[in-house]
Amino acid sequence: MGLKQAYNQTEVGITPKDWNISVLKELTKSVISGRSKSGNQIGRYPVYGSTGIIGYTEHPDYEGEAILVARVGANAGKINTVSSKYGVTDNTIIITVKEDNSFSFLAQLLEIKKLNDLVFGSGQPLITGSQLKSLQLATPKLAEQKLINNTLNDVNSLLHILDQIIIKKENVKQATMYQLLSDETCSLKNNSNWKEYYLEDLAVISKGHQLNINEKIPQEDFPHYNGGIYPSSFTSKANRPPNTIIISEGGNSCGYVQIIKKPFWCGGHCYSIKPFSMDNNFLYYALKQRQNKIMKLRVGSGLPNIQKTNLGVFKLKIPEELDYQKKISKILLDMDKELISLKLRRDKTFKLKEAMMYELLTGKTRLAKLDLIHD
Repeated sequence: MGLKQAYNQTEVGITPKDWNISVLKELTKSVISGRSKSGNQIGRYPVYGSTGIIGYTEHPDYEGEAILVARVGANAGKINTVSSKYGVTDNTIIITVKEDNSFSFLAQLLEIKKLNDLVFGSGQPLITGSQLKSLQLATPKLAEQKLINNTLNDVNSLLHILDQIIIKKENVKQATMYQLLSDETCSLKNNSNWKEYYLEDLAVISKGHQLNINEKIPQEDFPHYNGGIYPSSFTSKANRPPNTIIISEGGNSCGYVQIIKKPFWCGGHCYSIKPFSMDNNFLYYALKQRQNKIMKLRVGSGLPNIQKTNLGVFKLKIPEELDYQKKISKILLDMDKELISLKLRRDKTFKLKEAMMYELLTGKTRLAKLDLIHD
């Protein structure tokens, strides 16, 4: 990267002099709304709506490369790409690209344009085909579009490889957890050192405390867990130490098990689990292995929850020897550390891709092979 080129101030910002300024209508064959039915779960071909794939069909209405833009709803402006046979409902816009432009280049250019900025309406957010057709874009010649695509595809390939490795490692970890910790495996050990206990005999189970609305401060350091999988807010204080096991008490994810590595606030819809004398990490993995069974403790239909009394008598088989507990937890901790490292690398690669997309797709940075393109 890095040939210096002359630039102009244009309607879409500062762009290279040799790039064209066009409206999307001039770069495309068509910008139309879909007409497919919603589809069902039987069929080979996907049917796309504003939320992505919403069903399947045996009788697709469309075929070939296209850019799909969600037209209505919370996802209005979101992009998908398709390249074979498919269906598209009328709440999604289909964009087909002229042969003298790269489909992949234009799709990625629209992605960095943040089409959701064009969305209007509060009750039913909306983006229209007319808005898209009049959207101004700066594009290079086809040869440079293809060169940019090739560069970004290299990063996409690396992201795909990392995703596949992460999936494989997660599957290996799940299989290892089952082999080491499942009730079935523990029963097969036929070892008197493994004994069954109620959870309340192994740990203190305590519900957290609700925060006042003025204590929920977005910019503060301590996450506030109040049921669910992710922090519901942040606050300026903590009521639980790092490496505390928590179990969601209420809502759709009640029974979800996780361990929080930093100090946090435990809310009123969240249980914290503090072991009396056993290895904390072993207890976490033992509970995580049985998460589906814990979720079955939920009661109620409108707002399901898990009662503390039911959680207290949840049964666990554990080895009596602390050293053996630590050996098992170390195996799984090492796997988690490897997964964390891979996910951090994946996140850094994705951020690099985003930066590269902005630089290359706007012409801020030109590729070193441009001399070959213009000869």
